[in-house]
Amino acid sequence: MGVFAGCIDARNMVSIYEEYCPRCKEECVIEVFERDGQTVGESSCDVCGFSIPEGVKLKEYMEGRKKCLTNARSGEDSHFFIEDSC
Repeated sequence: MGVFAGCIDARNMVSIYEEYCPRCKEECVIEVFERDGQTVGESSCDVCGFSIPEGVKLKEYMEGRKKCLTNARSGEDSHFFIEDSC
């Protein structure tokens, strides 16, 4: 079992990332915790309240949200509320 001890420790390790809020752009940074490729707990922007839910793949989620917000700002999907559109 000693051989796999390092593997178990690595799986339980939590990484901390700082992501720019896609709504506030570079005004605000959201601190996000990730373990095993998924977010741990909900993280939110202190300025506008944008939140990153628990249990999502951070990179894919942020890319999708940024695309959604960009489309909403450019007039595409403008009939949707930003939070409900994606």
